[in-house]
Amino acid sequence: MLFLLIISTFLIIATKFLDCYTTHLRIKHPAQERNLLARKLMLRFGIKTVIWGIWGISIVLSVLCLWLLFKYYNQWYYRWTYVLLALLISFTQSAVAYTNHTGKVNRFTRWLINSKWNMGSDTK
Repeated sequence: MLFLLIISTFLIIATKFLDCYTTHLRIKHPAQERNLLARKLMLRFGIKTVIWGIWGISIVLSVLCLWLLFKYYNQWYYRWTYVLLALLISFTQSAVAYTNHTGKVNRFTRWLINSKWNMGSDTK
């Protein structure tokens, strides 16, 4: 189980890096960012600062979650929930990074763009 938890944390951090890296290469102006909150932060603090700040925050949160799993939430159901959520998050970040890299929307990112969970939706 220890191996799964560490690999899951690594996947979250690595796929977030790919997401941030491909976003960094692609975005030249905050208006290109689909996430409304990120767009506002980019206008205020700058594109690079926000992109890499988000990656830093994701590292801190991932390591904090891993520490909490070992220190306080060491029951099997918490650990398996973490592993499953890490896989879902990693898959999502990989799909977004792939779309950023290729410029082509895939099925999953198309669903994200059209879903009600899209924070960057400007259309109503």
